Amino acid sequence: MEHLEKYNQRYLAFAKFTPINFEDIVNSVPEEKHYWITELSKKEHERQNLLKAKKKIKDALIQDVIDNGIVSLNKQTLDNLEYDVKLDNVKTKLEIVEEVIIYLERIIKNVTFIGQDIKNIINLKQLE
Repeated sequence: MEHLEKYNQRYLAFAKFTPINFEDIVNSVPEEKHYWITELSKKEHERQNLLKAKKKIKDALIQDVIDNGIVSLNKQTLDNLEYDVKLDNVKTKLEIVEEVIIYLERIIKNVTFIGQDIKNIINLKQLE
């Protein structure tokens, strides 16, 4: 969860609004949403790079098995390559990035809801 801490701190700072800082929050919603969308885009790009790296390593392992001719290539052999030590680092990073992506998607939804709530509050104030 350490990898989510910086995001969590920024979101909590944004989501705490009071009547005193309400105007600041109103003005910062688009900027804040843009920040989160940018972060999500970066993480999705990172995920794609990790998936490519994982495929490259796996292809190299398959080629190594073919070149050495140690075993015949069947589904079980290919599945076992998934657990090779060379893939551990990439798989760990991939899991973290996917967790961050899920978190960022939720943050974007929350920021959108906050923006809508602010709009509703402003409309209510205008009706009074």
